Amino acid sequence: MNDEAALIAAVKAGEIVAALDVYDKEPLPQDHPFRASHHTVLTPHLGYGVAETWRDFYPRSIGEC
Repeated sequence: MNDEAALIAAVKAGEIVAALDVYDKEPLPQDHPFRASHHTVLTPHLGYGVAETWRDFYPRSIGEC
């Protein structure tokens, strides 16, 4: 279920900090409220790229080709 309006309201109210990697509309529009908030961490589909992923997932996927 998608309730972006409720998420935007909670972020604007400072009730939560939202870390988002996927958006309803991509790319995220320049005037979207998430871009103006100090209570968001936004990444462009790169949130999965942690060191553990690079060390484990990618070598295994190449080795299985």
